[in-house]
Amino acid sequence: MSGFTKKYLALALLCCSLNLAAQQNNAVKQLTTLAPMPIAVQEIYPVLHQGEIYVAGGISDALSEQDGQMTAAVQIYDIAKNQWRRGPDLPQGRHHAQLVSVGSDLYLLGGFVRATSVNNGQFWQAGNWQASADILKLSAKATSWQAVGKLPKPLAETVSFVKDGQIHLLGGRSPVGPDNSQWQHHFDQDLHWQINLSALPASGAVTELARLPVKKNSAAIAVLNNHAWWLGGRNRDLGNTTGVAAFDFVSAVWLPAVQTPDLPEAQAGLAAVALGQQICLFGGEGSKEPKNVFSTIWCFTPQTTSWQAHGKMQPARHGHGAVAVGDAVYLIGGATVAGLNETSSILQRWQLGLE
Repeated sequence: MSGFTKKYLALALLCCSLNLAAQQNNAVKQLTTLAPMPIAVQEIYPVLHQGEIYVAGGISDALSEQDGQMTAAVQIYDIAKNQWRRGPDLPQGRHHAQLVSVGSDLYLLGGFVRATSVNNGQFWQAGNWQASADILKLSAKATSWQAVGKLPKPLAETVSFVKDGQIHLLGGRSPVGPDNSQWQHHFDQDLHWQINLSALPASGAVTELARLPVKKNSAAIAVLNNHAWWLGGRNRDLGNTTGVAAFDFVSAVWLPAVQTPDLPEAQAGLAAVALGQQICLFGGEGSKEPKNVFSTIWCFTPQTTSWQAHGKMQPARHGHGAVAVGDAVYLIGGATVAGLNETSSILQRWQLGLE
């Protein structure tokens, strides 16, 4: 090998190393670590409300087993000050509950609470998975939550969006018999409910729209351009899915599958946001052994048929929340391993434009 060839190869290797280092540096720049949550939680659905980020309830391996390892705490993040404070606690601890902002009011729907015996009011052993039908409301400037209605049946691990001031719930898990205290007592749903908040607490306030293409839970949802995109999730019997479905607001039907590109990976317990004209996905966990946690951030535009990778979420996690604020996404809590362990208090800001 000539001296010129050796120098050329050395230069090429140096360029490749510098390019890889630059890519890694850009990936790091995408994520900014901010003030952590006072209470580490996972299985949460944070929401932007009145210019601040709210987290309600959640579950954690660090919380007391006596309390079902769940919390009633409402944690509020002041974006401008990078500070957390406590809000009015929920009436009881719960996890996998939908937190939704509508105007000046907050709503919490369903989720899992500690199960109590019908006979004597005592806690059932390890009964930390009683699906709830509660609809709770925290009005502007209120100091406590109020029960304002009931869902047609208990529901948890669902997803939600708001359209024209009405809340929509899609999929999730509900009990199919009298047992309602353990995870295995619940089965996947293909329901699509629309809740007319002004009609609560009347039972007719909840109406059923076109059912979902499949039954699943632990999916993610993002609304963009008159469509609600229902992404990933799992089926109890079949495991995780790469499936994507889109509900058209104009026709009130689900789009043909050919118009909804599958996810690159079969993810559940993931989070999604609409960011500009793209939908971006963050994290999630696998369903096959060994159960892994995903780190790649994926984005796509509805006009395309492919997903593009945009760096990694570090650390990888599932059961977290994602909230879009302007051109940034706030990634909140979750767990760094599949299941209940290694719950994190981390808060990060991710910006696509820093690639």
